[in-house]
Amino acid sequence: MHYSSFYEAIADAIPDAIALVHGDDVRRWGDYDDRAARLAAGFATAGLVPDSKVGIYLYNCNEWMEALHAALKMRAVPVNVNYRYLDEELVYLLDDADVEAVVYHAAFAERLDHIRSRLPKVRLYAQVGGGAGSGPVPDWAVDYELLIAANEPAPRIARRDDDVMFTYTGGTTGMPKGVINPVGTSSRAAGGTARGGLAIPDWPDEPTPEFAVRLHERGGAPVTCVSVPLMHSSGLSMGAMPTLLSGGCVVTLTAHGFDPAELLRTSVDRRVTSIVIAGDAIARPLLHELETTAAEGRSYDLSALRVIMSAGVAWSGEVKLGLLEFMPHVTLQDGSGSTEGGIGVRLTRKGDPVSTNVFTPMPGLKVLREDGTEVAPGSGEAGRIATRSHSLGYYKDPEKTNGVFLELDGERYVMAGDFALREPDGSIILLGRGSTVINTGGEKVFPEEVEEVIKTYRGVADAIVTGTPHERFGAQVTAVVSLFAGEQAVEADVIAHVRGRLADYKAPKRVVFVAEVPRHPNGKPNLELAHELALAGGPA
Repeated sequence: MHYSSFYEAIADAIPDAIALVHGDDVRRWGDYDDRAARLAAGFATAGLVPDSKVGIYLYNCNEWMEALHAALKMRAVPVNVNYRYLDEELVYLLDDADVEAVVYHAAFAERLDHIRSRLPKVRLYAQVGGGAGSGPVPDWAVDYELLIAANEPAPRIARRDDDVMFTYTGGTTGMPKGVINPVGTSSRAAGGTARGGLAIPDWPDEPTPEFAVRLHERGGAPVTCVSVPLMHSSGLSMGAMPTLLSGGCVVTLTAHGFDPAELLRTSVDRRVTSIVIAGDAIARPLLHELETTAAEGRSYDLSALRVIMSAGVAWSGEVKLGLLEFMPHVTLQDGSGSTEGGIGVRLTRKGDPVSTNVFTPMPGLKVLREDGTEVAPGSGEAGRIATRSHSLGYYKDPEKTNGVFLELDGERYVMAGDFALREPDGSIILLGRGSTVINTGGEKVFPEEVEEVIKTYRGVADAIVTGTPHERFGAQVTAVVSLFAGEQAVEADVIAHVRGRLADYKAPKRVVFVAEVPRHPNGKPNLELAHELALAGGPA
C-alpha cells in the first residue's frame, strides 16, 4: 500500500490519537491528515500536478511531515532542502530538482528573497511561522496556515507504488545529488525498520493499517523522538516514517541546535519509547548531560525508553557502554550505510561486547576487490562494499548513477565508496570512505579509525581527522579536536595516546584544538571546513 494511503487508513481508524508533537504544538491523526489534504489542494490550486516537485525547507516541526504527506497525497515529489545551505547551494538544489513549490520557515524568507529571481520554475512559496523576530509574510509568498484554511481537503486518489520521493545528499563532499526512491519500496523498508529498530513484536512482513491500529489499541505504538533533522534520511526513514506506519507518534525538538537536556526532558515528558540520534555527535553530549546530572544528584526517568537508534555516523564503543550504565534496559541499534543503501547493523545490550565499526551486514552485501571478485572472509584483505539498493539512481545524472549503481547476480547494488574487511564469521569491519583516505608516504590511513582512538582520550568531545600537505610524505595526518567544557589537553599527549594504540604512521602529526568540531546537521563531518581549520591551525 502507498505510504499516504497507510496514513489515511490509520487517520480514519484512530483520528484522536496523537501523531505529531513539537513542543506544545500537538497534531492528532485526524487533524494531521485533514491539514495535509488541504495543503495538497493548495498545491493543486497553485498549478502543481503529479510529478511536480515540492521543496521542504524547514527546521524540524510538525509542518515538515504535513508537507511531505501533502506532496505524496497528490502524487507530487517531496524534496528535502538542507536548511544550512547558503545562496548558491540553494539555487543549485532547487533548480536541479525542478522544484515548483517551496514550504519554508519564516527565518529563511530573506535568503529566499535574494535568490528567487533565479528560480523561475517556482510557482508557490508557503511560509511557516512569522513574527517573533522572523518578520511578516512577504508579498511574494503565502501564509502556510492561510493556505490550509483557504482550501477544502483534496479528494483521495489512487496512487502508485512507483511514485517517487527525492533525498538530496551531498554526502561528505561534492554538490548535492538527488537520490530517487520509489515510495512503495521506501514504505516497505520503513516497515522493516519498524519491525526491527522500533522493537515492535509480531510486525508482519508487509505492514498493514489494521496491524498498526491493533498495535495502538494495545498500547504498543511507538513514541519516537527524532533528535536529528528530518531533512536527512536517518531522521525521516529510520525515525518518522516507521513510527507513523505503526500508528505511533513522532516527537521533534524545538531547539535549532542540539540540546541534550531538552532531548532528555522531552523523553521523560512524552514517555518516549525510541530515540533517533546521529552517533557520537549526539551520544557524547547526551552521555555528558547524564553524567553531569548524576553528579548533582539528579536523574531522568527513562523507564519508557526501549531503543536508541543511530545510522551513518560513528558511535564509539565507550560511549555506548556509558549510556548503558544509565539505561541498562535499553537496546542500542547502530546502523551503517548511506541514503543509497544500507550496509549493516549492530545491536548492543547491557553486558554485550561493544564496538564502533563491526557490523552484521545487510542481506546480500558483498566486499569486492578492484577486479570485481569477492574478498574471502578472514583474509585480512580490504575491499569495497557493494550493498543492495532500491534506489533508482540520481536525478538527471546518468553518469553518476552508472558510476555508483550496478547489477550483480541479477539484483541492483550500490557502491558508495566504503571499504571494509570481512571477518571469518561473516561480519564486516568498516574502514571508512575511500575518498577520505590519507596517503602518507605510501601508507593509507582511514581517518575514522584514528578519530575513534582520539575520542577515547580523556576530555575529548569530538574529532575529525584529515590530511594536510607534507613536503616529504605528500600528506600528513592532522586532527581537529574539541574538548568538553573545563577540560584541557596537550597536543603531544593526544598524539602519544594514538601511538599507544595504532601503528605510528596513523598517529596525527598535528592536533588543532577548536571550540567545536564542524559537522553537518545530520552529524556527518563537515570535511571541507575541518580541512580549512587544519590548514589554518585553528579558527580565525
